Amino acid sequence: MSSTTLVRQFDVRPALSVPGLPALVVRRTGFTPGAGPVIVAVDADGQAAGLLRYGRTVAAELGVALRVVYVWTACRPPHCPGHRSCHDTLGDAERLLNGLLDRHLPLGAGVDVEREVLRSTEAAPALEALSRHAGLLVVGSSSDLPAPGRSLGSTTRALLRRAGCPLAVIPYRASGATRSGW
Repeated sequence: MSSTTLVRQFDVRPALSVPGLPALVVRRTGFTPGAGPVIVAVDADGQAAGLLRYGRTVAAELGVALRVVYVWTACRPPHCPGHRSCHDTLGDAERLLNGLLDRHLPLGAGVDVEREVLRSTEAAPALEALSRHAGLLVVGSSSDLPAPGRSLGSTTRALLRRAGCPLAVIPYRASGATRSGW
């Protein structure tokens, strides 16, 4: 998709400001957002801190709940190229989500926080379904260091075309990096 096509199909604008954390909010032209929760999609990719900080700030500003979601995709051993950690049980996936929240979203965050683990073969369709009832979906630009010339991962690219609510895209940030990936 070229940038010209992107401009015609979407309303792309800077997001609500969160100090030190750039983001873009993408809406389909003519889309009217609902008043649902801010949904933040997290993974074990080192990006959760920024995603949760952004989601918490926006949810507090909008006065809506914050729902943090981890999509537990089926492992396909021995080759799991898209997975940082494979989970055999729902309990393992829940421990991952709870650990991310405990580390990066302290108690008293100022918003109601809902937790959800979804089991799905692919993350994008699961997040697309959730987005139909959300006010905003927050995702990272990529779970891995973006390839040269490609700053968006496959899940984010799919959500740009199909999300049912505005999509906030937070740039990839390498561990220890002080600047974002774009």
